[in-house]
Amino acid sequence: MIRSAFESAASAHPEMHDPKSRAMYGVDVMLDASFQPKLSEVTYCPDRGRACKYDTEAIVGGGGTVKGRDFFNVVFGCLFLNETVHPYGAGVEFKHF
Repeated sequence: MIRSAFESAASAHPEMHDPKSRAMYGVDVMLDASFQPKLSEVTYCPDRGRACKYDTEAIVGGGGTVKGRDFFNVVFGCLFLNETVHPYGAGVEFKHF
């Protein structure tokens, strides 16, 4: 669902594609009564305050804790160093689109 939203936007404006560009988006997803995900909104330049303020438990992968203080290091590694696995052992794997 999320991937198809980005692919649709990219196909509508192919002239904006640049393989060297990087961005971070916020994605809001809600669950309906049948627990099916519904895309609510996609924002460019999302609020990063909460991501840095709180430690979160990784639900996917091997579990573990993602420290808020490591947020920007993890994002930088994913966007610019092509890291696909959380470097602090939380078991979170990143997907590049």
